[in-house]
Amino acid sequence: MPALLGLLCIGLAPGGCQRDGARPITIKIAPPALPEIQPPARATPTPITAQEAETVRLINLERQKHGLGALAVNPTLTRIAREYSALMGRENFFSHYDKNGHDIGDRAKANDVRYRMLGENLFKSINAPAPVTLAVEGWMKSEGHRANILTPQYTQTGVGIWRSGATYYFTQIFLLPR
Repeated sequence: MPALLGLLCIGLAPGGCQRDGARPITIKIAPPALPEIQPPARATPTPITAQEAETVRLINLERQKHGLGALAVNPTLTRIAREYSALMGRENFFSHYDKNGHDIGDRAKANDVRYRMLGENLFKSINAPAPVTLAVEGWMKSEGHRANILTPQYTQTGVGIWRSGATYYFTQIFLLPR
C-alpha cells in the first residue's frame, strides 16, 4: 500500500490550505523496496539562477564591446552576492554597507577571499518587467558602476539576485585575485 507523504496545496492562502472551496491534493508515493544510491541529479536552474547567468552574459557582452576579456564566474563570489542580496531583501535596506557597517571587503575577508582588487555593483527594482536588462543598462549609465564593469584588471565575478515579491535585489562582485 502506498505511503502518504504529504499534502500539496495550490493557491495557499494565509490561515490554511483551503480557499474559495479549493481542496488539498493528496500525493501518495510508494517507497522503494531498497534504497538506491543515485548520482546527484543535475539541478534545473531556477528563474533566479537563470537571471544571474543572464546578468553575467550581458556584462561580458559589454566588456567584449570595449575590447576586454570575459569575467569568469567564481562560485564563492556568487554565494556571497546571493547572501548579500538576500540580506538586503530580508532586512529591507539597500546599501553597500550592511546594518553593522560591513562592506564588500569585510564580506570577502569573512569568506577567505584573497584579492588585489575588489568591487561591487548593487541594483534594486520594483515591478520591473525585465530586471536583468534594467540592471545592466542602469549600471552602464552610471559612471562608478560602469567603471567596475569595464575595469580591465578584473577577471572574476559573482552575481546574486534575491526576489521578494515584486522587488529584485542584485549584487555583482568583481575580483582580481591575489
